Amino acid sequence: MDDNIFFWEKLSGVDLNTCQQGVEFILNKRLLSRKDNPNKSKKFFDEVAPITFLATFLSAKSIRFTNDNNENLSYDAILNFCDRKKQQKVECTKACNDYKEAIMMEHLDKYGFASINQPVNYTGTKRKRKIQKQSEMFCFTSAEDRYNEIYKRILSAIEKKKLKNKEDYVDSILLVVVDTTGGRIEKLKENIIDKLKKQQISKSPFSRVFLICSNPPEYSSFFWEIL
Repeated sequence: MDDNIFFWEKLSGVDLNTCQQGVEFILNKRLLSRKDNPNKSKKFFDEVAPITFLATFLSAKSIRFTNDNNENLSYDAILNFCDRKKQQKVECTKACNDYKEAIMMEHLDKYGFASINQPVNYTGTKRKRKIQKQSEMFCFTSAEDRYNEIYKRILSAIEKKKLKNKEDYVDSILLVVVDTTGGRIEKLKENIIDKLKKQQISKSPFSRVFLICSNPPEYSSFFWEIL
């Protein structure tokens, strides 16, 4: 794979148009998969693509992505604006269960199917495990239970970042990437917004908190500022 497509690895800022075109090219050509290139794809889907969408929404001029291999910074990117003095740090976090997703994909590879609502059981340890076959009759949890699970993951992701209390987080944006699998987008939005309003969550030390869905084609459907 041509390393030139990984525009976010540059140590200098990348203009927004280049980022937008790069994200679209990777998605259209399906150049990254979580299975074949887990490290690159995780960076792309969990940070680069969501941050590019956020930068577009905020009318940024360019994005300076932090380099995980060469830098030890608490945040994931800096948005630059036409006003050269204006910058905005962005930190991403993911509200999902990566381990649950990993064993579900392992079941899918081994048996050719997997139910998102039916638990995958295994014997052995997490590192040395033997996946047990799910029933081919799909078992579904209630919509309310699924929405509550997603809501709890969002709260947990926000609180974990706040507890780290990094100096770099002060006045930065927190972008929460949400796994919306198993729920209708409009219902998720209604359910989560209503609960968040009742909770009266503090956004400190972050200046703003946004939610965005983990599936790129649905970014515009599940993207809003919550705090």
